[in-house]
Amino acid sequence: MADEKEQNGLPPTDIADAVRKAQKKISDEALARRKRKAEMKRTKTPPGLLIDPIPPRDHYDPPLARLYCGTMYDIQQLRISTGNRILALDTTDKPLYDEMGRWLELEIYGRMNELEFRLEEMLASAVASLKIMKWLNQVPQVGPRLGGSFVGGLKDVTFFDTVASLWAQCGMSTVPVCTVCKKLAFSGSERVKFLNKQTARRWEINQTRKVEEVEERSDRPKEEVKILTEDEFREEWYKKSEENLCSCKVLDARDHGPDRRYYKGLLLSHSPFMKQTCWKQGMQFIKSANFYQRIYKESYAHYEEIWPHTSKDDMAHIGLAARRVIVKLFLSHLWEVWRSAAGLPHKDNYVQWKMSHDPDWAGHAYIDPPYTEGLSWFKPVPSQRKKLEQIKKEYE
Repeated sequence: MADEKEQNGLPPTDIADAVRKAQKKISDEALARRKRKAEMKRTKTPPGLLIDPIPPRDHYDPPLARLYCGTMYDIQQLRISTGNRILALDTTDKPLYDEMGRWLELEIYGRMNELEFRLEEMLASAVASLKIMKWLNQVPQVGPRLGGSFVGGLKDVTFFDTVASLWAQCGMSTVPVCTVCKKLAFSGSERVKFLNKQTARRWEINQTRKVEEVEERSDRPKEEVKILTEDEFREEWYKKSEENLCSCKVLDARDHGPDRRYYKGLLLSHSPFMKQTCWKQGMQFIKSANFYQRIYKESYAHYEEIWPHTSKDDMAHIGLAARRVIVKLFLSHLWEVWRSAAGLPHKDNYVQWKMSHDPDWAGHAYIDPPYTEGLSWFKPVPSQRKKLEQIKKEYE
């Protein structure tokens, strides 16, 4: 029997011993975690740090926060796929699963779970010095993991002068698309602005690559490698990018759609990581009772009333549209509170501007950021906005 286990490449022969040791280790760690939680509750320590707490950093490093949140989600994806493979043994090889399944869950899946938890603590410590984290920790279903992902993914709120630029970075804006050739259909000054932004980003990417790396990857001799100047590089990529935009001369051929596609020869104008984070946050809001879930239900009922829904696809479309509403509302609240926390001015968005300049405005009202109790530094812009008390009365 022992020779057979050695041939199959299994762990030591005494499997029961290994399982007992692993179970004892896990139970000891769980006990230490419970003790730490009790101590944190007694001393009123912020949640999230359980075993060997990491001291919070006195300053914020955007690259470090982005590294932690990216690595954490990589480990999470690997943990889930590994867990599925272990569970698959139950159907493919039942005797092997009965013999080894518990050991594999403790030694492989359990360690990945611990590493993921540790990275969450590291992320929380990396962004602990930011005032905006106090608000994000107060919002239900956000917490240090998703809150740290928003902060680490966006890096710095000074990059976004308007909430529309923040929406665009998160993939929540719309872009003009030609209905004939299915390419981006910018025109006039928008076209020039888009092309200049594309070439500037191309130049930044080019600058990060060393000349030695370009020479090593090239099959030509080193003396034949041509290094373009900034003006030459920008001119070349301006022409290439313009070739990949719509050149159709068809009237009324533009249609605005969500910025979610990959277009040939063009860089993405949003962050896929932030778009995925927004999707996760929207799902969290929908699953539990909170302020944003009430807005979701109201939006869902509104779209269900005005749009035909005769199939499952129609209902799914209504659900996506309602979720998009609460995600964009949350991002606008995040932008407003974060700008206040950083001591930066924040302009009124379109709805606020219309409400203050058009007395006959019949559109929806802007909603103040919720969960701002105890934030002495938050000072909303005075304007004709819908107050939270009025919303609560409407839902009651």
